[in-house]
Amino acid sequence: MRSIILAVLAVLLLGAGLFFISGCSDGASSKSVAAVGYIYSADAVTAAKFKSLLETNGILTDLIPLSSLSNTDLSTFKLLVMADDTATEIHHWLGTADQAQQIKASAKPLIAVGNGTTLFDTTPFQLEIGYFESMLDTGTATLVSDPAYFTGITGAGTAGASVTVLTTSAYAVAAYGAHLTAASHTIGVDAVTSGYYPVCRQGIYATWGFITTPDKLTNDGKKLLVNLANALINPT
Repeated sequence: MRSIILAVLAVLLLGAGLFFISGCSDGASSKSVAAVGYIYSADAVTAAKFKSLLETNGILTDLIPLSSLSNTDLSTFKLLVMADDTATEIHHWLGTADQAQQIKASAKPLIAVGNGTTLFDTTPFQLEIGYFESMLDTGTATLVSDPAYFTGITGAGTAGASVTVLTTSAYAVAAYGAHLTAASHTIGVDAVTSGYYPVCRQGIYATWGFITTPDKLTNDGKKLLVNLANALINPT
């Protein structure tokens, strides 16, 4: 009798447009969509460290092996990160021409890490902030070029201030300022050799030139990287 009453009630509610089924699923995942796609070649350990740093700061991140990139839908991401290990130290990006075009066609902001800046030299990009227009230098600090990216870092409120971003000296790929035009925007200046920029932007593309792992960043270095990511994810 109770089942008949429930069935009649369901029909009445359905007719009124109020019927719903609780606890049912159409199979769609409720998983949160990652904001960042971190593309790497083989160094899964460093990839996991970048993921941890970003997610600790509220930026959900998916790891994308370069070998799987061609089968990855990039449309859901707000930002891509190109890892240092996606290129060799002899100016050679390890991806294919089709993959470079796939990334360019996605029109997603992208941060290139270290040697990953070589992506910006490929045919679809050919940016002035790429590896070819840069130099390698070593050090632990950067000078402030644009204070807006140094929010939350003590003493970094004025251009020219020095910020220690690494706990130990490491190589950095730094864009040559003399070759940059108004199309580019400088953020951090090489503290050893003036006129070179390890952190800069050209439109929606940016460089994080430091060739090191996130655990070798100081707290200020971590804040700078997270600020850069947030600036690209949430442009003003």
